[in-house]
Amino acid sequence: MMKFTPGPWVIKHEFNVMDSKGRSVAACGGQMQNFDVEELHAEKIANAHLIAVAPEMYELLEQLECTEYIHSGDTYCICPSCGSEYEHNKDCRLKLLLRKARGE
Repeated sequence: MMKFTPGPWVIKHEFNVMDSKGRSVAACGGQMQNFDVEELHAEKIANAHLIAVAPEMYELLEQLECTEYIHSGDTYCICPSCGSEYEHNKDCRLKLLLRKARGE
Protein backbone atom coordinates (compact mmCIF):
# COMPACT_ATOMS: atom_id res chain seq x y z
CA MET A 1 0.00 0.00 0.00
CA MET A 2 1.16 3.51 -0.76
CA LYS A 3 1.83 5.90 2.12
CA PHE A 4 -0.23 9.06 1.90
CA THR A 5 0.74 12.51 3.10
CA PRO A 6 -1.23 12.82 6.34
CA GLY A 7 -4.16 15.21 6.45
CA PRO A 8 -5.56 17.63 7.05
CA TRP A 9 -4.83 19.33 3.77
CA VAL A 10 -5.61 23.00 3.20
CA ILE A 11 -5.81 25.32 0.22
CA LYS A 12 -3.36 28.22 -0.11
CA HIS A 13 -3.48 30.90 -2.82
CA GLU A 14 -6.66 29.45 -4.40
CA PHE A 15 -5.04 26.53 -6.26
CA ASN A 16 -2.37 25.00 -4.03
CA VAL A 17 -3.13 22.12 -1.68
CA MET A 18 -0.75 21.98 1.29
CA ASP A 19 -0.28 19.59 4.21
CA SER A 20 -0.23 20.67 7.86
CA LYS A 21 3.54 21.32 7.63
CA GLY A 22 3.16 23.67 4.68
CA ARG A 23 4.44 21.18 2.09
CA SER A 24 2.79 21.08 -1.31
CA VAL A 25 0.50 18.12 -1.96
CA ALA A 26 -0.93 19.33 -5.28
CA ALA A 27 -0.91 22.41 -7.46
CA CYS A 28 -4.04 22.89 -9.52
CA GLY A 29 -2.88 26.02 -11.31
CA GLY A 30 -0.89 26.33 -14.49
CA GLN A 31 -1.15 28.06 -17.82
CA MET A 32 -3.44 26.78 -20.55
CA GLN A 33 -4.24 28.35 -23.87
CA ASN A 34 -7.46 28.49 -25.85
CA PHE A 35 -9.72 28.14 -22.80
CA ASP A 36 -12.27 30.42 -21.18
CA VAL A 37 -10.13 32.05 -18.48
CA GLU A 38 -12.97 32.57 -15.97
CA GLU A 39 -14.29 29.03 -16.42
CA LEU A 40 -10.79 27.57 -16.10
CA HIS A 41 -10.13 29.66 -12.97
CA ALA A 42 -13.31 28.33 -11.31
CA GLU A 43 -12.44 24.77 -12.33
CA LYS A 44 -8.95 25.02 -10.82
CA ILE A 45 -10.40 26.22 -7.52
CA ALA A 46 -12.99 23.42 -7.53
CA ASN A 47 -10.26 20.85 -8.22
CA ALA A 48 -8.19 22.16 -5.31
CA HIS A 49 -11.16 21.88 -2.96
CA LEU A 50 -11.86 18.31 -4.05
CA ILE A 51 -8.24 17.28 -3.61
CA ALA A 52 -7.98 18.99 -0.20
CA VAL A 53 -10.72 16.79 1.28
CA ALA A 54 -9.25 13.54 -0.09
CA PRO A 55 -7.77 12.36 3.25
CA GLU A 56 -11.09 12.88 5.01
CA MET A 57 -13.04 11.11 2.26
CA TYR A 58 -10.59 8.20 2.28
CA GLU A 59 -10.92 7.87 6.06
CA LEU A 60 -14.72 7.88 5.80
CA LEU A 61 -14.68 5.23 3.05
CA GLU A 62 -12.48 3.03 5.23
CA GLN A 63 -14.96 3.40 8.10
CA LEU A 64 -17.88 2.58 5.83
CA GLU A 65 -16.14 -0.45 4.37
CA CYS A 66 -17.39 -2.55 7.24
CA THR A 67 -20.41 -1.07 8.97
CA GLU A 68 -21.31 -3.00 12.10
CA TYR A 69 -24.93 -3.89 12.75
CA ILE A 70 -26.26 -5.54 15.87
CA HIS A 71 -29.29 -7.78 15.49
CA SER A 72 -30.64 -9.99 18.26
CA GLY A 73 -27.40 -9.58 20.21
CA ASP A 74 -25.18 -10.66 17.28
CA THR A 75 -22.81 -8.25 15.55
CA TYR A 76 -22.60 -8.28 11.76
CA CYS A 77 -20.22 -6.43 9.47
CA ILE A 78 -22.02 -5.45 6.28
CA CYS A 79 -20.70 -3.40 3.37
CA PRO A 80 -23.16 -0.58 2.58
CA SER A 81 -22.14 -0.69 -1.08
CA CYS A 82 -22.46 -4.36 -2.03
CA GLY A 83 -24.41 -5.63 1.00
CA SER A 84 -22.04 -8.51 1.64
CA GLU A 85 -21.04 -9.66 5.09
CA TYR A 86 -17.31 -9.50 5.84
CA GLU A 87 -16.15 -10.19 2.23
CA HIS A 88 -16.94 -7.78 -0.60
CA ASN A 89 -18.42 -8.86 -3.91
CA LYS A 90 -15.74 -8.81 -6.63
CA ASP A 91 -17.33 -5.76 -8.28
CA CYS A 92 -18.06 -3.82 -5.06
CA ARG A 93 -17.58 -0.12 -5.84
CA LEU A 94 -16.42 0.70 -2.32
CA LYS A 95 -13.75 -2.01 -2.39
CA LEU A 96 -12.62 -0.95 -5.87
CA LEU A 97 -12.39 2.75 -4.89
CA LEU A 98 -10.31 1.98 -1.81
CA ARG A 99 -7.99 -0.28 -3.82
CA LYS A 100 -7.60 2.45 -6.46
CA ALA A 101 -6.77 5.03 -3.77
CA ARG A 102 -4.16 2.65 -2.29
CA GLY A 103 -2.57 2.14 -5.70
CA GLU A 104 -3.40 -1.58 -5.71
